[in-house]
Order: sequence, then C-alpha cells, then structure tokens
Amino acid sequence: RSLGRAESHETVSWRGEILPLQWRIAISWLAGLVSFNLFAPVLFRYQGAVAAGQMGLSWVLLQAVSDVSLTWVTVRTPAFGVLIARRDYAELDRSFLWAVRISLAVLLPGLATCVALSAALHAYLPALGERLLSPLLLAVLAVGVLANSVVAVMAIYLRAHKREPMLGLSVVGMVVVGTSIVYLGKHHGVLGLVTGWSALAWIFLLPTGLIFTRCRRAWHAPHLSSEQATP
Repeated sequence: RSLGRAESHETVSWRGEILPLQWRIAISWLAGLVSFNLFAPVLFRYQGAVAAGQMGLSWVLLQAVSDVSLTWVTVRTPAFGVLIARRDYAELDRSFLWAVRISLAVLLPGLATCVALSAALHAYLPALGERLLSPLLLAVLAVGVLANSVVAVMAIYLRAHKREPMLGLSVVGMVVVGTSIVYLGKHHGVLGLVTGWSALAWIFLLPTGLIFTRCRRAWHAPHLSSEQATP
C-alpha cells in the first residue's frame, strides 16, 4: 500500500560507511587476540605443561568474569548509537556511566572471588588448587585484567561513534605485549610473565585514557558549543 511509498529510500554504503570501521576493529581485535593467547603456548614451550595449564585455566577463569561484567556495557551499544545519532551526549554519558558502574560492581567482586577460590583450593583441596596459579599470582593477574576491562569499556564507547581511534595503540600493544610475554616467559617464568603483563596493562591504560578524553571532547565539542551559543 502507500506504506511502501512513505518508506525512506536512503541506503547505507557498506564500502563507504561500514567497511572502514570494520577493518580497523578487526585489526584491533586481532592484535588483542595475538597478545592474550600467547600465555599458555609460551609457558608450555619454556616452562612445561604444568605452568602452561595453570596459566591457561587461571586466565580463562578471570576472563570469563571480565566478559560477564562487560555485558552491561556491550548490550547498550545500540542505545549509545541512537543517542549519538541524536547528538544527545548528556544522556549518552549518563547511560554509559550507569552501565560502567554496574559492570565494575560485577567485575571487582568477581575477581576477588576468583582469588579467594584459589586460596581456598590451595589450602583445603591442594589437588585441585594446583591446577590454578597461586593466590598471589592470580591476584596480580586479576589486577591486570581489571585494567584491560577498563580499556575495553572505553573502546566500546568510542566505537559506538562508528570510529576506531585506538587502532595504532592496539598494534603497538600487540608488538610490545607479545614480545614481553615471550621474553618474560622464557627468562623469568610465570612470576615474571604475570607481573610484567599486569604492569603493561596499566601502562597502556594511560594512553588509552588520553585517547578517550581527547576524542570525546573533539567529537562532542561542536554540538556542545552550538548549544551554549543558543540563548
């Protein structure tokens, strides 16, 4: 009926609007995949199957907690996109901060529970506890996972704008983190690898925060300035 005539004939250019974002996100995702999946193979090569198994299981446990906590942010990505299209940046920030608070409320107790679980298993069920890292090493790894989760949250916010400004940092991180994992795993074992990776996670959090702040100001500033000029 007339409904078909009333529909908009606007189309989205996959090559012009979607592909430029997709390939940047794909490279950033690949960079993270390479970095975060080197733990077990490197330790298996240089420290043996036991160390690799402990690291692999511990990483999967902590990463599962991180993935669950990020759900509160990722599910709101479409809503972020709608608010950005409307240029309702105030509501965007309110919605984003609400989701981040819920995410951290899940993440922090979840990571602490994993460390407590490791301590309990090592104390009362050592046969099972030995399959995980020691409570101290797991705590150090959890601190790195916390920083990595914060980076992921900021990336979700920026990508909701259909842009990927952290591509260069992701590639640099892949090279630096990947090289460090191999070197530390070979020469300093599990302790050096876990400590080094967690330290790098916090080091890279700083430039990520700077990119987040700079992009948010630059992308929102024209609209905010026009609002302030309106009587």
